[in-house]
Amino acid sequence: MSPNDSSDGGAVTPAKTRGAEGSRLRSGIESTETEQRSDRLRRGYESRRSTGDRRLTAGLLALGVLSLGGAIALPTAQRVLFPLAGVGLFGGVLAYGLSAGRFIDASDGERVYGAFADNLAAVTDTLGLTDERTYVPVPNSTGVEVRLLLSGRVDHLLSGEGDAPIVDPDGRGLLLEPSGGDLYDEFREALTEPVATSPEPIAEQLIDALCHRFEFVTDADWVVSGDGQRVEITVSDSAFGPIDRFDHPVPSFLGVGFAAALDSEVSLEVSVEAERNAGVVVCRWHVGEASQSTGERVPS
Repeated sequence: MSPNDSSDGGAVTPAKTRGAEGSRLRSGIESTETEQRSDRLRRGYESRRSTGDRRLTAGLLALGVLSLGGAIALPTAQRVLFPLAGVGLFGGVLAYGLSAGRFIDASDGERVYGAFADNLAAVTDTLGLTDERTYVPVPNSTGVEVRLLLSGRVDHLLSGEGDAPIVDPDGRGLLLEPSGGDLYDEFREALTEPVATSPEPIAEQLIDALCHRFEFVTDADWVVSGDGQRVEITVSDSAFGPIDRFDHPVPSFLGVGFAAALDSEVSLEVSVEAERNAGVVVCRWHVGEASQSTGERVPS
């Protein structure tokens, strides 16, 4: 019998104890690294946002001070410079007071998006298109942009440089610019590190932006599948209402983000859990499989 064996089947052996301690240690290290990456992302977003506020405040205050000094030095110009000084100083103080955050009522944003969603949903119904939504990277003169494909195939819809929207003359498909496209561009510019290229860190970056940069949701959790070709994301308290509406900004941003970062088309399934005021977004990509939109094989 080895030293680590025990006649008591229920006894905890030293080997088991060391294994459990090692597992807890690895889990703690991974948790710490995740928190540190999230903190870096959050600091980067806050720094970019506050820089513009500081510049505006400083510019207005400088205008006020210079105008006031000019009014004192040039009595003949006081009628113009004193009001200008007042505007600059008052504007600077006001900008400083508002720089902590810009408030837009969530219900107003939801109403604006709701009209857009209802109109496009009516268009797709009129064309008889399916509910399948695929976010597809499309090459253009400046690189790659992501488009929202509704039925059809990209190679049948593209013309020129692939500017959206494009409607198949036979009504078999529709290629649109997604609501998450410009959001993804802003997210990428605000990052203090490169966009990740594997599913787990991509999900972390995108969700951190949804919660802290854009504040579209209050909380989110995600699980990446074992084969690395699927992620399920649960979000809470969407600022734009139920996330299962047409090209909702939350799933659209996620679809665009995964499609751009992985350079692969991404299909979405979206559902709502009304009792928890939550929604679930399932993103699937087709790495290593035949592309559904072009018929070509996507390299892994």
